[in-house]
Amino acid sequence: MVVSVVPYGFGAKTWNNDIPSTVVDIHVRLLDAVGDFQYPQNTEAYHINLTLMHDGEVLHKWEKKLSSQGTQQYISINIGLIRNNSIPYLLNAVLISPRQATQQATQATQIIGRTWFTLGDSANDLHGDCADILPLNTDTAWLGLSPPVNVPSHLCSDFSLNGSVPFERLYMDDSNTNEQKNRSYRSRPRETIDNLIEGAQLRKVGYYEETDRYLYSALDRYPVTGKSVLVVGSTHPWYEAILLAFGASNVVTLEYNELNWDHPKLTTVTVAEWNTPGSLWSARRFDVVVSISSIEHDGLGRYGDPIDPNADLKAMQRIRTQYLKRTAESFLILSVPVKQDLVLWNAGRHYGRVRLPILGRGWDLQAFIHTDTKLLTRTTRDNTAEPVMVLFPVWSDSENRGGGDDLEEKWNEINQGELMQLPSELL
Repeated sequence: MVVSVVPYGFGAKTWNNDIPSTVVDIHVRLLDAVGDFQYPQNTEAYHINLTLMHDGEVLHKWEKKLSSQGTQQYISINIGLIRNNSIPYLLNAVLISPRQATQQATQATQIIGRTWFTLGDSANDLHGDCADILPLNTDTAWLGLSPPVNVPSHLCSDFSLNGSVPFERLYMDDSNTNEQKNRSYRSRPRETIDNLIEGAQLRKVGYYEETDRYLYSALDRYPVTGKSVLVVGSTHPWYEAILLAFGASNVVTLEYNELNWDHPKLTTVTVAEWNTPGSLWSARRFDVVVSISSIEHDGLGRYGDPIDPNADLKAMQRIRTQYLKRTAESFLILSVPVKQDLVLWNAGRHYGRVRLPILGRGWDLQAFIHTDTKLLTRTTRDNTAEPVMVLFPVWSDSENRGGGDDLEEKWNEINQGELMQLPSELL
């Protein structure tokens, strides 16, 4: 068994240089005495146990089922943030015989492989020339399908606001073009959604825990009873269930990827469907828009969306000018990570003193629900719940409130409004 580690997306069997990325491919090649290994017929699959270590610490452990189709097997992983690039990484691999073998026989036939590799300085430093640290290889199957591993070089300045916002790397591929199809996009039957609604009625919390409690508080103060609600960005109908539990008359979810949820008061639509010329969706307006931990991902490609350094800002303007009804009672409930400013490529953005006021340009912040007054000083490693903000739109009579193309054409004009005022307790 030959084990090697190469930059993500490269089919090379060996890589002699430091790897200039924290996103790597682990290749496993099975050999016998005369060459490539031939799988026995009619047996269960072989498995391989992998352990990645760095500086005496186990970083990752996996077990991978090896396919009998071909002898070259690989998996892609994101190593994460690096503390000491000067220390090599050690990858241990143990090949396990088919599972029908006895434990004693399995142990007797284990094959062990290992390899050492190092990461270059650029793997964790995306300041300055933040992109093109991997050369393009047009022969790789993933190119054009998976999100880009690096920030496109011509967009570095725009993503960083001319160097005002730093970069760190945390790569993710949650698009539904992913070979293994992200499980977030599986169907949700009526029974599942009804159970979620019952849980919301009991004020249970989900993945974001404390943020959900902030949301309950916001809905107590700003009711959605009898209102039409648009949810922008969602892969699981938990927040839709909360809104229905709090009396929303109907909920529509807008998402880049196709969703399949079964509930009479819940409708899903893709961005492509919404933007299709002549679509009835483009004329819809809602009493309330809700976006929980979604907008910070816009424009980074993680969820199959186009790369755009201003996509999050445009999303906020689109909500204000195209999704909300133009009434005094219309509002947005928004939750994004609030910490020190950061582009965590391509997992998401953190909003601080620089980008948060820009994100809220043209909005009046009515409520900022959070218990931590030091949010703006928190870093990537601080595990803090996202605040929930309630914002009311501020419109100008001169603004064009037409379709998506009009918004793009009027972007510079629309984005000249006053910056959102941050809560004094945060400053």
